Amino acid sequence: MGLDSKDKARRFITFIDACYESHTKLFVTSEVPIHRVFSDDGSKPVSDHMRSVMDDLGLSGEVVGSSSMFTGEEEVFAFARACSRLVEMGSREWSRH
Repeated sequence: MGLDSKDKARRFITFIDACYESHTKLFVTSEVPIHRVFSDDGSKPVSDHMRSVMDDLGLSGEVVGSSSMFTGEEEVFAFARACSRLVEMGSREWSRH
């Protein structure tokens, strides 16, 4: 993915963070499941670093997907956190806030 796509992904992650922190009820549709929004075609295996971050957050590959777009430790963490937050924001418990 190019720099333009990476910038859009960062902005989307920031938007999700702001919605989450303000306990916003967010309605989103997507052509792909949430965990595949930033994913590559799936042919590239998850890096050891990404796996470590996912394990630390208690996330599975199904939740996070796979992306070579995020390379730095902070980017990987933000990506995994955004996926986790989107899943949580889609729960019944979240809708009762």
